[in-house]
Amino acid sequence: MEHLDDNAASEFVSGTLPPSAMGRVEGHLARCPECRALVAALAVNAGEDSNAATFRHERVSASQVAEL
Repeated sequence: MEHLDDNAASEFVSGTLPPSAMGRVEGHLARCPECRALVAALAVNAGEDSNAATFRHERVSASQVAEL
């Protein structure tokens, strides 16, 4: 795999990258410091991106986990 293009890096950061590409991109990031730097730079500004996927996390008690 060559370097990630801007779209793939942005989709990775925003959580919209197709699951079929996730492993390939993660493997590339493990070996490529340039693409890791690109993803890190995009992640810094992800909160300002209206297209970024956001997820609300709720605290779960131990008793609630036991019920799962």
